[in-house]
Amino acid sequence: CFLKPNGIYSSLSCLRGSSLMSAVIQLLEACDEKRGQAVKAEVVSFLKNEVAVALTASQTHGAIAAQHAAALASALWLQEQPLASQAMRALRKLGSTAALHVAPLIQNESTRFDAFDVLRTLGIVAVPYIKPLLRDDDEDIVAVASRLLEHITGQDHRPQ
Repeated sequence: CFLKPNGIYSSLSCLRGSSLMSAVIQLLEACDEKRGQAVKAEVVSFLKNEVAVALTASQTHGAIAAQHAAALASALWLQEQPLASQAMRALRKLGSTAALHVAPLIQNESTRFDAFDVLRTLGIVAVPYIKPLLRDDDEDIVAVASRLLEHITGQDHRPQ
């Protein structure tokens, strides 16, 4: 499966999993402003469908919902309301699968708050995905990861 400029929706459907979020980001960054709006509209449409499926599936079939975790994380990155709110609600139900896709969003200033909120709600299952952020070169990311880990575990995780 590959990304086709005129068939973004169908292309994204083929990319469920970890490659989906990077594909969404690449699509949006590669477009000029005029084309970018059309691409973003198609990506948002795709993600709305993914979020709806994941929300429904998370009620009964966690494994099916987990297949949509990358799309849900992408919805946070796009910051489209109420899409991001719906994605956060679904992600909170997915446990470690969500943590895998959401923890890297701590590194992006525009998604940091939502990622923090989701990871805090996930609790202890998110810890293994947050700990690597303590070694980041950016002091702000280290501080956020440390504060988040302290909130979850009750222990100080500041690097020495």
